[in-house]
Amino acid sequence: MIETPDIKTEISKKNPYWISKHRYLQLVHYCLQYNEWKDQLNSFTAISAVNMDGMPRGNGTSRSLENTALMMAALSTKIERVESAAREADPVLAPYLIRAVTRTGVGYDYLRQVMRIPCGRRQYYNLRRKFFWILSGKVGD
Repeated sequence: MIETPDIKTEISKKNPYWISKHRYLQLVHYCLQYNEWKDQLNSFTAISAVNMDGMPRGNGTSRSLENTALMMAALSTKIERVESAAREADPVLAPYLIRAVTRTGVGYDYLRQVMRIPCGRRQYYNLRRKFFWILSGKVGD
């Protein structure tokens, strides 16, 4: 069973960064896959080209090469969406934000005590809302 982080999932519709509760949870789980995507992308060590074995169409590895390239492009796109949304939310605090939204159990207290985030609690949580609002526009449905 997937554990949802202990965070407030609803804010006022008057907030400029309002998104629905379920959309927010969808984006939280999207971000929690970030480290898996990075690990998968790093696992692609080398892409081999078609091995010419004298047959007219080679030995068929070009399809594998194409699939690998498409998978790498898709993973890179997902990673970039998260990173660019964090940079758009706040370029200075982006590393803290990425750390918090891509791991469970990393809240403001951790960021303050361990990573020494240079902002207050209210500013951080407003920034987090802004991040998810930006990411919502990047991810689509």
